[in-house]
Amino acid sequence: MVYKFMIKGRTNTLNTPANLFKWGLAESNTCPCCGKAGTLHHKLNNCKPCMSTFTVRHNNIAKVIREEIQKQYSYNCYKESSQISLQELMNNNEYQHELRDENKRLKPDIHFLDTVTDTINIIEITCPYNQMTQVNNEFVNTLVHRQETKEMKYRSLKEETEVLTGMKTKLFTIVVSSLGHVTVKTKENRY
Repeated sequence: MVYKFMIKGRTNTLNTPANLFKWGLAESNTCPCCGKAGTLHHKLNNCKPCMSTFTVRHNNIAKVIREEIQKQYSYNCYKESSQISLQELMNNNEYQHELRDENKRLKPDIHFLDTVTDTINIIEITCPYNQMTQVNNEFVNTLVHRQETKEMKYRSLKEETEVLTGMKTKLFTIVVSSLGHVTVKTKENRY
């Protein structure tokens, strides 16, 4: 069933309102949830009333990653969607260093300390729609653009965490499109 959905999604032959209208099977191409054009892109990533569904998709990806971390690594201070606390990572409430405000506000999807290698791991997940989009007068792949955007957003946090703790810090950006595409860089993100 998943494969059928993926093939129909990738060929844009799912029963979206826009397709049903184009095929003469509906009187309107509008989304019944919000009234906007019911395209595949809209239904998979942009319909505001369906945002909770998009969050579930994101959280399911985080769950798969969490389960693998729990199976494979000896870790400490595992957190999801929370700010990084250097005191917790260092397991020392008297640790005096603090992150700068712009880094303190960031909430990576997952972060943990691998206690075997003394490596802090920061994992950020994004689930965009795969298409070409215009950025600075150039057309770029949305998946690659979102990966680069996430890396830029969290680079300073990674670098500052590494400097303040003296521990190696790794940043992993996981990009899985709403139709299951994965970027080459995500595939290469091996621990």
